[in-house]
Amino acid sequence: MFLQEAEYSRLKDRLDYEMEMLLAYQSKNKMQAEAQRNRERKELEDRVSVRRALLEQKMHEESLQFKHERHERLRMLQERHDRDLDSFDEESARLGFR
Repeated sequence: MFLQEAEYSRLKDRLDYEMEMLLAYQSKNKMQAEAQRNRERKELEDRVSVRRALLEQKMHEESLQFKHERHERLRMLQERHDRDLDSFDEESARLGFR
């Protein structure tokens, strides 16, 4: 009976030790997985931030380009309008409407 109790105690101690080792291993793996996820999340956030900045810059440049093109079209329309008015005035004067 004493041998069985000693064997039981030895096996229980070994099982407890292996359980502690398993828990430590699982804890270590969990921390490593969390650290990996955090690194990957940070990398993704950085890439998104860079991409967002590039897109915002591109949008700003396109907005400036569109404003410039709009201004240029308005300028050309104004010049055409002025020429048409001058032409109308000249034609009216030639026909004696002044």
